[in-house]
Amino acid sequence: MVNVDQKILPFSDPSSWKCNDANCNNWITFQHFDGLVIQGSGSLHGQGQKWWQMGCMQNKVGFAILDSKNVHISGLTSVDSRKWHISIERSSSVHASNLNIKAPEDSPNTDGIRIQHSTNVTISSSTIKTGDDCIGIGDGSKYININRILCGPGHGISIGSLGENGRSETVEYVTVRRASFYTTENGVRIKTWQSTAVEVSNILYNDLKGTTSGEIAVELLCSESVPCKNIRMKDIQLDYGINGKIYDGHPKSHCLSVVQSWDEGNVYPNVPCLTKKLSY
Repeated sequence: MVNVDQKILPFSDPSSWKCNDANCNNWITFQHFDGLVIQGSGSLHGQGQKWWQMGCMQNKVGFAILDSKNVHISGLTSVDSRKWHISIERSSSVHASNLNIKAPEDSPNTDGIRIQHSTNVTISSSTIKTGDDCIGIGDGSKYININRILCGPGHGISIGSLGENGRSETVEYVTVRRASFYTTENGVRIKTWQSTAVEVSNILYNDLKGTTSGEIAVELLCSESVPCKNIRMKDIQLDYGINGKIYDGHPKSHCLSVVQSWDEGNVYPNVPCLTKKLSY
């Protein structure tokens, strides 16, 4: 068990980061664990401001779980990470809850939680306010459950980007429930590079509400060669608004290459690539 009950800070100056090892991509890394518990009321302050200002392309991920299983994370706060706040990679049975993640709206590439090549990951009861995706789900991820998330500002909850440079990539069995969006650029989106073998399937969005500052509230951009399928939406209410105020006008949705997918009722804005299921 790891207890984090204090404020932890790294070097704030990029020039102070002296490391030539291959494992220097992250500030804090837990790797090859089975049965790890990380908890506490402490905070991780990445001091990313100087890194963002300098345009550092190799910014360090704040906190990484790699090649591990049966991991529980709860209670932590992450502030101003240089890049992604929390990265979960090549891991299984990871449960994260009661997290508070924040960075300025204009901070670059500061995803709250990034999931890649991982299975059976649950993110719940957390507040994520960053400059990029609240939660980003990448290649090789399946059985991802996201529940009771307050998201915004930022880019919403995203799957992708997938298929860059023609790579074959897969994401499946993702469930997003009871999420609230506050002035996000998008609510939910799927992003793929076109003309690549990317498979996204078995995705459920249920009970999502809030406001988006961008014109497109729901964006499903799937591979032309392997369309998304079995995308299901139910009880979605995403209005156009800024700082909690709902404005006149209607947000839009955008679809590309989506098949065999369903509007199960009460979806706003309308998503035309979803077939409406009739209730009897």
